[in-house]
Order: sequence, then C-alpha cells, then structure tokens
Amino acid sequence: MEAVSAAAAIAGLATLAGQSSKLIIQLVALCHDCSHIFGDVETLCENLRSLQITIKDVENNTAELEEFLPDAKDQVQRLRGELVRCVSDLSKWLAEAEKLADDSRRGLQRWTRKLKGALKKNRIQQINDDVASHRDQIGLMMSVFACHLGVRSARGVEVLSSGISGLTVAQRNTEATVVQQLDTIPSKTQDIPSVQNERREKISQWLSAVSYADQHAAIKSTRLDGTGLWLLNHPDFRDWRDTHGSEILWLHGDPGSGKTNLISAVIDSFEKSTHFRSSLFYFYCCGDHAQQEQTKTVLRSIIRQFFWSMGSPNPAEELYDKRKNDGFARDDFDIEELVSLMQQFLVLFAQRPSTGRVFIAIDGLDECDSPSRHQLIQAMHSLVADPAVHAKFIVGSRNDTEIYLRLGSCRNISIKPKDTRFDITRFIVSKVDQAISERRLLRGNVTHQLRNDVISQLVNRSDGMFLWARLQIEAICGAKQVHDLEAALKDLPVGLTASYESLFCQIRSQRPNNFKLASRAFQWILYGCAEIDAPSIMGALSLGLDNEPTEQVDIDLVIDVCYNLVGYDPFRNTFALIHETAKKFLLEKYLEQPSLTYITRICVAALHKRDPVLMKFPDGENSDGFLYHAATHWPEYNNKLKQRTPQLRWEQYELMTDAGAHSFWIQRLNKLPPPHHLRCDHKSQNSMDYFMEILSSVEITTKDHGPLLTAAYYGLCDIGLSLINCEKRRFRANPGPALHVAAQRGHIGFVSLLLRSGIIHANWVTAKRHISALHRAAESGHSSIVQLLLSCAGNDVNVTTSLGMTPLLYAINSGQQHTALLLLKHPFLDVNMEGADSKRSERANALFLASARRLYPVVKALLKFPEIKVNQRFTTLEQTSLIYAASRNYCELVRLLLTHGQVDPNASDTTGNTALHFSVLNNCELCCRTLLASPNINPNIHNHHGDAPISLALKTQQTAAASTLLHFHSSINMNITDSSGNTPLIIAAQMNHEQYAIYLLNHPKFDINATNMYQTTALHWALVNKNCVIAETIISRSLKTDSEYQTAPRTTSFDVNQQNNLGSTYIGLAAVAGLNDMLAKLLSLDGVKLDLVDEYGFTALDWAIRFNRPECAKLLQNAARVSQQEMLEQWPSSAVDMDDEIMLL
Repeated sequence: MEAVSAAAAIAGLATLAGQSSKLIIQLVALCHDCSHIFGDVETLCENLRSLQITIKDVENNTAELEEFLPDAKDQVQRLRGELVRCVSDLSKWLAEAEKLADDSRRGLQRWTRKLKGALKKNRIQQINDDVASHRDQIGLMMSVFACHLGVRSARGVEVLSSGISGLTVAQRNTEATVVQQLDTIPSKTQDIPSVQNERREKISQWLSAVSYADQHAAIKSTRLDGTGLWLLNHPDFRDWRDTHGSEILWLHGDPGSGKTNLISAVIDSFEKSTHFRSSLFYFYCCGDHAQQEQTKTVLRSIIRQFFWSMGSPNPAEELYDKRKNDGFARDDFDIEELVSLMQQFLVLFAQRPSTGRVFIAIDGLDECDSPSRHQLIQAMHSLVADPAVHAKFIVGSRNDTEIYLRLGSCRNISIKPKDTRFDITRFIVSKVDQAISERRLLRGNVTHQLRNDVISQLVNRSDGMFLWARLQIEAICGAKQVHDLEAALKDLPVGLTASYESLFCQIRSQRPNNFKLASRAFQWILYGCAEIDAPSIMGALSLGLDNEPTEQVDIDLVIDVCYNLVGYDPFRNTFALIHETAKKFLLEKYLEQPSLTYITRICVAALHKRDPVLMKFPDGENSDGFLYHAATHWPEYNNKLKQRTPQLRWEQYELMTDAGAHSFWIQRLNKLPPPHHLRCDHKSQNSMDYFMEILSSVEITTKDHGPLLTAAYYGLCDIGLSLINCEKRRFRANPGPALHVAAQRGHIGFVSLLLRSGIIHANWVTAKRHISALHRAAESGHSSIVQLLLSCAGNDVNVTTSLGMTPLLYAINSGQQHTALLLLKHPFLDVNMEGADSKRSERANALFLASARRLYPVVKALLKFPEIKVNQRFTTLEQTSLIYAASRNYCELVRLLLTHGQVDPNASDTTGNTALHFSVLNNCELCCRTLLASPNINPNIHNHHGDAPISLALKTQQTAAASTLLHFHSSINMNITDSSGNTPLIIAAQMNHEQYAIYLLNHPKFDINATNMYQTTALHWALVNKNCVIAETIISRSLKTDSEYQTAPRTTSFDVNQQNNLGSTYIGLAAVAGLNDMLAKLLSLDGVKLDLVDEYGFTALDWAIRFNRPECAKLLQNAARVSQQEMLEQWPSSAVDMDDEIMLL
C-alpha cells in the first residue's frame, strides 16, 4: 500500500473512538431504545475489521525497513511483533463483537445475557488491556520509523494510536455503567424489530387514541369534489400559504356555513401537493369528548402525528421514558406540558431542510370550553412568536366574540354567502337529485320544472348555510303530494333552531314506537360512552323494558326515525349527530338523569335477560357487542346517577344475587380485550389485572364472594349494603378480596362499609403474597383510604409482603408521593425495612427507592429520620443512594443527599467508581461542583482501573467535568497517576487538550519531568502531536524561577535531555516533526546534549537528515559548531592543567 493511501486509511480510523463512545453511551441508555445499539455494534465490527486491515498493511510496509535500516534490525522486528500481536488481539475483540451482533438478531434477552456474561467474565476487559499495552509502544516506534512511510503516514499512525487509546479508555471506564444498566433490562422481550415497533405503537397510543385520519376520511366522503376552490384561490389564503414565517389564519362563519368542509378541502390540497404533504398536521373537534378535554385532545393528537413523522429519538419518547422511570405516577398531561412538547417538535422540524414550515389545521375551535380555548389560542400565539419555529396555523370556528377578541388581529377570512354560493348551489342540486333518484322526494315523480323550483327556493333562502339546506331537503322529503311540497317550500323555517324544532315536531308526530325508538337513540348518542359503536346501540335499541317486546333494528331504521338528525360514520362504525348545534338543541329535550336511568336499566336488563336476539349484533366477530358494552359500562353509568329509582335498585340487586346472571356478566367481562376493560389509566390496568387474578382464585358464581367482590370493584355501595344486610352470615368466610379490590380502586365508601359491618378486619392479607389492603391503597395512591385503614385498631403500618415490601415501599415504588409522605408521619414507621416487588427484582429500602423514582420531597422527609441508613448498598454493583443518583445524573438529588451529615461521598461500588467518577462520566458540571463542595470529599480516589476522577475526565474528553475539577485544585493531586503512570498533564498533552494542559502548567505543584511507565513526559507527547502551544508553554514554564511562584516553589528542575524508553529526546522529536521554532527554543536551553542516541543509534541530526528537514538540520549543525567552538576555547587551560597533573604524578 502506498504511503499516501496508508495515511488516509489510518487517519480515517480516528472515528473509531467516537464510534465506541457512542456505543457505550447507548448501552447506558439501553432501556430507552434497544434497536439503535445493535446498529452501532455492527458499525464497531466494521471499524475493527478496517483497523485490522490497516495495521496489517503497516506491518507489511515495515518489512522493508529491515533492508533500509540493517543496523536497527532488532528494533524493526520488535515493532513488527507488536503489530502482529495487536492484530491478534483485535481479532479476539472482533470475534466478541460479532457474537454480540449475531445474538442481536436472535433476541434482546439472549444478547443481553451474552454481553453481560462477557463483561462479568472480563473477556472484553482483558482484550482491552491487551490492546492498551500495545498503544504507546506502537505509537512511539512508528514515530521513529515514519521516515520510510512518509510524514503523512507518521501523522496517521499517531492518530491510530490516539484512536486505540480513546477506544480503550471509553470501553474500560464505562463498563460498570453498562453492567448496571443491563441489570434493569426486562427479562421478557421479543426480537428487536418487533420490540421497536411495539414500543412506538405504545407511545403513540399513550399520546392519543383519536383516529384523526378516519375523521378526515368521513368528512371527505360527504364533500363534493371542487368544494372550497374559492378559498384556495383567496388572496389572503395564498399569501398565508406561500409567505415565509409563522402565522395564524382564522377561518370563521355562521353555524352550518361549511367550515369543516373548507378545512377538509385545505387538507386535501396540501396532501395532493408533494411539497407540503410531509409537513401537514390536522385535527377536527367533533364533540366526541368533553369540552374541557377538547384542548388536550387537540394537542395530543397533533403531537401524535408529529411523533409518527419523526424518527427516534424524539421529544415524545424522552417524555415517555421519563414518565416510565417515574412509574407513570400520572397519565394525564398539563396544557403547558403539551405546548412545550409541541414546541420541541416544531423546533426540530424547522431544522430539517426537507420539512421547513409546518402547516397545522384545526377545525371547530369553538367546541372547546372557554378557559382551555384561551390556553390553546395562547399556545398558538407563543409558537408563532418563537423565532426558532416555522409553523402556520389555519383555524376554523363559528363567529364568536371571545374568539374574535383573541384572533381578530390575525389574518382572517370570513365565510360570506357570496363566497359559497357556487358551492352551496352544487350541494343543493346534488342532494335534490339524490332524493329524487332514491325516490324519497314524491316517490321520484318530480317534473323538471318542479325540480328547478325546489332548487331555486333552497338556494335563495339558504343564506350560505349548508346545514340548513340539508335539513330542509330532509324535511320536504316528508311531503306526500305536490301541493304539500309547494306549501313546505313557502313555509321554510328561518335559521337552524327553527329547522330543528320543525324536524322534532315531525319526529314526535310519528307512531309511538318510532318516536320512542328515536328518543332512545338520541339518549344513547348524547349520554353513552365515547367508545360505544353503532352495533352496540342497535343492540340496546332492540331490547325493551317492562315487558316490551324485543325487535331487531338496523342502521337505516335508526336514521329514518331520527329524520336524519343522526348520521352513520362507516369509518368509525358509530352513530353521530349531524352537527354540534343539533346536540345543543337535543340536550334541552333530553335531560341527563332520566337518560342515564334508562341507559343503566337497559344494560342491567341485557345482562339479566341474556336475550338471544342480542347475540346477533353485530354480524361480525363480536357477536354480542352490546353485552360487552353493558358488562363494562353499566357501573359507570350507575355511578353518574345522583339518585337511583327503586326499580333500578331492585334490578341491580337481582343481577348481583342471581347466580346465573352474575356468572354471565363476569363471563362477558372476562372475554373483553384489553382496550375495553383496561381503558382508563395505568392504575386501572393494575386494578383489573388484580381483579381478574382474584376472580380466578375464588368461586365467582356463588353468592358468597362473587357479587360482593364485583360490587366492591365498581364501588356500588348501596348494592354492597343490600348484599351484606340480606345475607350477612354468608360473607364471614372470606370477604377479604372485596376489601382489597375496593382499596385498590379507591372506593373509600365501600371500604368504610366493609369495615363498619364487622365482616372483615383491616389487616387481612392474601395467602400467597401476604398483601394487605393497606399495600393496595398505598400502591394506588389513595391517601384517604390509607388514613382510614391506619386508624383501625390492630393495623400494622410495617406489615410486609412475602418479599418484604411494606406499604411505604409500595407507595414509593409506584410513585405515589403524597401517600408516601402521609405514611412517613406515622409514629411507628420503620424507614429502614427492605423489600422487592418481585422475585427477579433486587431489594431496596425506602431511601434508595425514593432516589430511584426521584421523589425529592420523600427523600427530604426520609433524611430527617435520625435512624435512616444513608450508606446502605443495593443493586448488583452495591451502590449507595448517592452513587445511584450521581450515575443517573440526578443533580438535585445529589445535593439533597449530601445535606445529611452521615452520607459518605467517598463510597465506591464494586467497580471502584465513586459518585464523583459517575458525575465525570456524565460530564455533569453541577454534580461535580456539588460533590466537590462536600467537606469530606476525596477527589483523588482511584477506581479499579486505576483512574482518578481528573484522569477519567481528561481521557474521556468530558470538558465540563474536567474544567470543574481543575478549578477545585486545592484538594486535587495534580500529579496523580493512572495505571500506566500518566499524570493529568501527560494525559492532556497526549489527548491534545490545550486548555487543560495550560491550566495544569500554571499550577505550582505539578512535576514537569513526570513520566509514565514508558518514560514518556508531557513534552514528548506535545512534540509527537506537533502541538506547539503545549510545548511552548512547557518550555516557558521550565524557565521560571522559584521566586515566581508565590504559593510553593518548583519541586523539580527541567531536564532538557529527558529520554523515553526508546531513547527519543525532545530535540529529536522536534526535528522529526519539523518544528523549527520549537527546536530553536530547545537548543537555546542550557545543558542540551546533541550527541545523545536512541535505541536505534540515531542522533537528532540523523533524524533531521532522514526526514528531509533542512532547517532543523541546519539549526542542529550550528548548535554543534557552537558547542565545538566553546570546547576549543576551553581546551588550552584544560591542557595545561593536565600537563601539570602529569608532571606531579
């Protein structure tokens, strides 16, 4: 290989250290995203292979040195031997890495076992040490023999040596952190691609479960092609779309003026454009959620779209991981938190050349309640004002005074009848023709003239309101004859409210059964749960009450009896009202409490009757969809009732006490997929899992346990009281599970009911795990229930499970801060008890768990206990709470722990790393400052690899930590050495850290002649790296006198003739590097010797000639002449003295 190509190949390997460092950092964050690590494992393998090839080429080239330098044959063979051994060790390293890469394809669990075993058995560690042993030898010998390979190759070899050094240091000093993080990996995982996809899907559902694409598809299906062209060609819209910068466009009009269709047309126009498609996000506020939740729903859905349009990592993943580390203490989001998350995404989008501006469309802003609507508008204004964000919002709403006050100053477009006349004419023509073709208007017997008259009347009186036109078309379809149609056209109502009243009169005038069916459909749509689908509603409508017959209904029948005030959405398979104004009108007709009473009675009746007709709905996979809904939601409907009728109470009691009906209910509940019966939040999921566990362990079909247990789960206190009073003797056997379920779910009324009844004691525990109700309430964060249970006589606050977990440990482990603080106020609490939440978990006490969950108020409260054990060690690495906090970069927690007088800041784990070592590895300036401010800190402790914190900071290039440590020099030994004898100054010179080297050289206590185990000084490395700044500073520092140091005198004098283990001198290295000025300065120093030879028998002048350094050779020759002249001038006196001595002898 030619010299130039060899140099390029070797210099390219400088990235190897960075690749390894990146791998280690990602291993430390292994639980965040496993998929990225394996890509870097394979990258590391590729770089190791490239390194092998390059070193082999260098070794082949050095074979020519034996002929070129016959006098140095032994030294050349020695170099080649080092290269061969290095290649061999790299082959071992590559083999281990390839095993990891191969195992990564088979599964995360097996891969982590391999890596963990390799680290624990020190295989990789031994390889690292072997490679490190070649590092300095190869670097120095290649700098000597670089005369044959060329100057550029010599520099490449220096880079190679530095790369191997950095790679070894990064691998060595982060091994402890890798092992620690591997211990936290869940044991049950799938293959990496599925893990990544499952993780992203889980985060996506955590952000939002709204099907925004289905909403758009449903709206688009009802819109005529070409609708909204006037808006797309509007000057204000085009300026808003095409100009740079962030801006809000407000599109507003009267109710029913087609705002949603216009927003849909805008979205379609962006999606059809290749330039805007990737940067478009949207949301329709359709009234499916409570008004106070609409703003959060909007932001969460848009953030979800951001999440899918951006790869990993991204801000949503970071927030998810933070919440996950906190144990999902809360699942909800604050408005401010969502706005901040949205702002982070938009900043990242602005940095993408391919994305640039982001377009966000929001329809139905008026659907949000006033306070949250104000927050949403404020959020849009703040995002638009941010110079780092390039976002354009288009917001649709009805004309509203409050919205006008906040958006009136923005660019806005008012929807006027003259703008929409063409669109509404096409809409009316289409709907009228459709009614005629479907024979709904006069059974299709409509003349051309009559058709035109109908269209003309509707267009002229619509005043630009699409919804009004749609309602009138449906109304006139009820005309039986032509004169009825003509009369209806003359008496068309004015406005939407009058139109709704007219339609409702027609609905009321139907047959009683049809009106009852329409009324019940309205009640289900208005007050039913958001998850209810059309088949479930049809199943509910098929079922009668009070001996009413059961009749099947279909979608068309529901729409017909409701006179098209209700529509069917095929994409979401649901019924919905045609407009939000229709919902407000019907809410005045159907009050909440009577409607909920009907809905609850229907659900209970369905579960009690088990009518065969219900089994036929829907015709798909879930053959009894309404029974699923009834089994899941009837307690929810029941709890919304402020007062239950006697009839409803009796029906519920019959359901609970009828063994067949109760068994049927539980069977339906057990068949539910997780999205249905675990739908509320993280805590509900745990509760339902526990509920199902209990149901499988007791006789759920008997009156002894099943009814009371299920009543406890749903908090049905009145039913529970009836069960206890009527059959009290039956419950004395074991009502404990009911107490547990009620405590877990937070039903304090039911817990109090059970305790007052005397059928169960508060400290009842399960047989296997020994869990009490106090554990369950503490885990779920129900402080009021915890307080109630603790007030019971004989209840032990320190009761432990089979694994030693106390209620306090349960509360802390699940992130229930308020409950933990409540338990800490108990006078008999033992804060040092240890436990584990599972057999695979490691034991910990309250302080360590609170530190791991970052519950700072709990940690602060625990530290006030005089008996607290602050230095207790946990995890496989035997870490204290302080070490754990520093390893996780929890700066505030580190500060808090150091306030305790008995905490040991010098404690180390099994790898010898202290809290200060981990703070250095995290490059955390604040943690380093906090630890160094501790009066008992010893910053000079070595870990098991022989590195003190200052050495570790310089080797791993942690700039912030290194700067902090150097400024606290009063307690740090500036001449401390690592396992290779390197002082901080030598490391700084070797790693080319000019800033730190200069700072160290200004320190009065450093040893300027300090050498490592290869007799190499800082000046040697500065000259090898051609770093004139460091070299000049070292020389200048050597010339200072003792009087120039106010704090302490210089401990050693500068040795200008210092030689390393290869015999290289300062002037020789300066000559090889071609540093003329530096060589001149060295030659100007007193006592410099020009005739020193290295192991290969070469002087500095020999190297200058061989490297073709004429200026350096001239300087050395002139220095030699001056030296000879001085000797000749002194020779006569010396000769006389010698003659006299001879005569005397």
